[in-house]
Amino acid sequence: MAHIYYRSRLRCLREMRSPGPNAVSGLRQGLKILSNRHFRLTSKSENGNILRQDPCRREDSMDKGILVVISGFSGAGKGTVIKKLLSESDDYWLSVSMTTRAPRPGEEDGKDYFFVTHEKFEQTIAENGLIEYAQFAGNYYGTPKAAVEQKINEGKNVILEIEIQGARNIRKIYPESVLVFITPPTADELERRLKGRGTETEEKIAARLSRAFEESEGIDEYDYIVVNDDLDKCVADVLDTIATAKRQPFRNEGFIDSLIKGLEKYHK
Repeated sequence: MAHIYYRSRLRCLREMRSPGPNAVSGLRQGLKILSNRHFRLTSKSENGNILRQDPCRREDSMDKGILVVISGFSGAGKGTVIKKLLSESDDYWLSVSMTTRAPRPGEEDGKDYFFVTHEKFEQTIAENGLIEYAQFAGNYYGTPKAAVEQKINEGKNVILEIEIQGARNIRKIYPESVLVFITPPTADELERRLKGRGTETEEKIAARLSRAFEESEGIDEYDYIVVNDDLDKCVADVLDTIATAKRQPFRNEGFIDSLIKGLEKYHK
């Protein structure tokens, strides 16, 4: 059975001012604080420069797309979970990453990854054509920008399958993204799955397990954790998680504002 754990992304609500006697005014004040102080359209770097507008911010309805980052240890089964999720819903689009690593058996260029040279990848970096990129085990991995933003604006929930360093970068640039971490139930099960692949040496498996320990220290930076010990249940939990995230108040300020305006006529 799969398990799901939630981490609140609305801790900022605790900082809202008390509504006071005027409930409508108080709610508006709270929404203003939520919008202006915590979920701005832009993200800033440490030196104060604006990085970009966040296309995930939608104020009109719950039917618009959001950016979903899915990470997990190597061997956690996140790729299998994503493939099944995509087969069960047309509301999702998997972003195709760019990488300099060699294709694995059965992988197709343009479908699983865009396989490029180091020179081509570094050229794309220089042209600001990536949302994020990271280096792992001697290879580059990155997310092309244009297609992701187009799909979000079309209403698709865009899935990025990236490791923890890339997830951190996404959160800085797109603060309203949803971060999901998929993990097996135990460390022993992770080792069993890695060995069960039969594609890597003991040395490489040991390196992946060591890397998993390092990544585990960043799990608390994610919004949700889903334990993958049953594929069907895990996929259902991920879908429920994203549906829940889309109902968060800060994603639906247009609806809330309309509701408040409708209720004003009853307020005395």
